[in-house]
Amino acid sequence: MRHPPGSSDPAPRRARRRAATLTAVLALACSSVIVATGPLAASSATAVAPRGVAPQYPVGVFDLNEPSSLAPPTATALPGYQRSFVDDFSQSLSSQWFLFSGVPKGDPSGRFDRYHVAVDHGQLKIGTWRDPRFSNHWTSGGVGLGGMKATYGAYFVRSRQTAPGPDTVELLWPASNRWPPEIDFDEAGQTANAEMWFVHYHSAKDQVIGRTTIDIEHWHTWGVIWTPTAITFTVDGHQWGQVTAAGQIPNVPMTLDLQAQTWCGIKAQPCPTKPSALLVDWVTIYSHL
Repeated sequence: MRHPPGSSDPAPRRARRRAATLTAVLALACSSVIVATGPLAASSATAVAPRGVAPQYPVGVFDLNEPSSLAPPTATALPGYQRSFVDDFSQSLSSQWFLFSGVPKGDPSGRFDRYHVAVDHGQLKIGTWRDPRFSNHWTSGGVGLGGMKATYGAYFVRSRQTAPGPDTVELLWPASNRWPPEIDFDEAGQTANAEMWFVHYHSAKDQVIGRTTIDIEHWHTWGVIWTPTAITFTVDGHQWGQVTAAGQIPNVPMTLDLQAQTWCGIKAQPCPTKPSALLVDWVTIYSHL
């Protein structure tokens, strides 16, 4: 079960099936979204909007004082929704977030540590590096909004990575801590120009997957709009994937997590080659009116 916000979590999430699936999907050479059910049966669709097309979804408000040059979207930026949470990481980490720690279940080579998470210069930073405190093993971190449980809503995160290597994920996780379901709306691994989304439902082998080509070291606004009839994935204000099959849409309370994980040696997943960080400028959550 989850621990109260602000505490460490001795049984971190998501360590069940990531490495083998991630390696297989990244090996597919394409520049479009892949949509699959079951073991990677795929079809493709356009991944990005043509240049000059106006954003359909929130991306942020121009502000040169922000690390990414965009401040969080306004409270009414998404029609039909009202902002219910925002964190611009302007000070220390809010007590609404809890920190991951310990060895991830199913990933004995990995480790989460609270000292790999920091707030500095208006950014949340989740770092991955070989940590001498843990026999020089690759160590990373993660945070979760334990007190913000919701069934359905819209989530937007403005982030970038300093380098590829670890499996970095922005996701919705079941508040019960019983997996599945899981909605990963921004996930990257060892490729510098690829991001993916995943929806896991029913059992470990049931999943829907999407992929796009994009520079992960640049700032992007990643979003997911989760309703009873659709899960819509957005990047920089444009849709890049959608799930509409009723049986694939979670209908249980979920919470937002942000994390990095190395998976070194699991299912032939190689270790990172250098230290890196997931940088988050801000997070916003919207509830349906």
